[in-house]
Amino acid sequence: MNALDGMVRYDENSLPSLSSLSILFLSILVWSLAIASDVGRYFRPTKKKVRIAGNVDFTSIAMLVCEGMGGDMAMRFAESGINVSLWAPTDAIVDALIKKGEDVGYHDKIHKRKAYKDLCVSVPTPRLLVLSLPHDTGSDEVLKALLPNLSNGDIILDCGSEHLANIERRQEKCKEKGVKYIGSGIIGGYQAARAGPWICATEDESALEEVILLLRRVAKCSHGKPSPS
Repeated sequence: MNALDGMVRYDENSLPSLSSLSILFLSILVWSLAIASDVGRYFRPTKKKVRIAGNVDFTSIAMLVCEGMGGDMAMRFAESGINVSLWAPTDAIVDALIKKGEDVGYHDKIHKRKAYKDLCVSVPTPRLLVLSLPHDTGSDEVLKALLPNLSNGDIILDCGSEHLANIERRQEKCKEKGVKYIGSGIIGGYQAARAGPWICATEDESALEEVILLLRRVAKCSHGKPSPS
């Protein structure tokens, strides 16, 4: 008869009952096993992960630009193998960009569009429209004219470094049509727009998922090299 037998009292026709000391011993054993296997991981709150997978690889986009940074961005897209349907306030701006592209070998990558409707129908759905217009100078009127030609799921990427209040107001306006609007500042000015911009987009997870592959193709990482796609 060992020491543990002396702590156990047997009742006839019943399971053996354990003493308090035996119960304590078994409790310690169970908790030790639980700690060793990290059972607590099943009860810890999990942090939501932002999934940015890149659902669409855009090969054709529409752009509305003025001179300067917008033109350099159009060249950057063309350089990255993307077809650009281009609108500008004057034909001279577009013609100059088309010639500039042809001079450096980007043949048939930049196409002139004179009307908003022609611009929108020239790219497949879901459409991506990139705006590079001076902020606070008619962008609301441009957006008002564009929306009737857009469809649910289309995306507007505004690279005009707009004020946050304007971005949020336009996002609400676009939601009525099912259009996603991303406000995106270009860090580094027109020099960066041509060489590979640092793009700082306002957070809109669902919209960013759609354009992330395109942004990686044309943007730069923090170390100054092209971002991998």
